[in-house]
Amino acid sequence: MAVALITLSILGNLALAFAAFYGHYRVAAGLGNADYHFFTGLFSAFLAMFAQLMSMFYLIGTGKMIREAVIEEGLDPAYNAEALGFKVRFFPLASLAVTCIVATPILAGGVHAEKLPPSIHGWAALAALGLNLAATAVGCRLIWRTLGLISRVEDALALKRGG
Repeated sequence: MAVALITLSILGNLALAFAAFYGHYRVAAGLGNADYHFFTGLFSAFLAMFAQLMSMFYLIGTGKMIREAVIEEGLDPAYNAEALGFKVRFFPLASLAVTCIVATPILAGGVHAEKLPPSIHGWAALAALGLNLAATAVGCRLIWRTLGLISRVEDALALKRGG
């Protein structure tokens, strides 16, 4: 699951980068198809948001498993605190990235209706890409650290049970 989430996050970043590149260097220059940019942008937004949200659910689920193991088996509460710390570090950044990803196509609607200048959409797209890259870097690191934490909890459980 962890490898799938990391792969999905990387693909989301690549898709966002492609949509931003195509929009800036092709559509804005009058060389590209705006419909193609719309669909690639929409697809990349859904992919990137899905990756961030699934990473958040992964940390929620693994944190719950760890918390239950700590309570039921009487393990060191530091395991639970460490898992909670992962969520505290990741959730604000991932939420901000998702918010910016959602705002970008909304602002594009304003550009399409000729109520906003195209640069607003462009800056929002760059912010979404940058925040998503940062959230992916933090999320991937924390997902790997969660795997290590789960391994340590399993080892503690095995020791406690005499195995």
